[in-house]
Amino acid sequence: MQHRRIAKRYARSLFLAGKKSNLTDSFGQELALFGTVVRETEGLVEFLSNPTQSLERKSELLASITKQNPVSDDFQRFLDLLVSNERAQLLPQIHDAFQELLNQERKALKGTVGSATPLSSKQLQDITAALESSTGYSVELENYVNEDFIAGFRVEVGDVVLDNTVAGQLGQLTENLLKASL
Repeated sequence: MQHRRIAKRYARSLFLAGKKSNLTDSFGQELALFGTVVRETEGLVEFLSNPTQSLERKSELLASITKQNPVSDDFQRFLDLLVSNERAQLLPQIHDAFQELLNQERKALKGTVGSATPLSSKQLQDITAALESSTGYSVELENYVNEDFIAGFRVEVGDVVLDNTVAGQLGQLTENLLKASL
């Protein structure tokens, strides 16, 4: 939880700097690249988190990545700041927090909708339209299948969860019965 809060602070700082210099999209792309590299490179998070590794070695490693994938001077300074503050391992979380800020700015929400069977494009459009109508934001949903749901669907957008599954309703019924019997 502490790391998430720290990542949000760095993301907000980068976002505000990007807005001021009209570079939010550029920063978002550069952050996405580094977030992906850190997530997908085995052992990189451990290396960046390791206090026994010198800041110089960490800087050299990130410099080798930027050599292959050039970034703006402003973003390079941001990376240097992360390394000097021993926060470079938070790049994936910073990316996620930055994307949330960007989506809020654009009045866009991303979420998932789970169902027992794959939803048709019409069903997905109907759920998306209902969410857009109730939130006033544009909504992008990704469908996933979870056979444990039995029937119905479960929508997760940000911190909001709408559970309209049979499994969810049975769980709620069980919980209510247990409370009533106490």
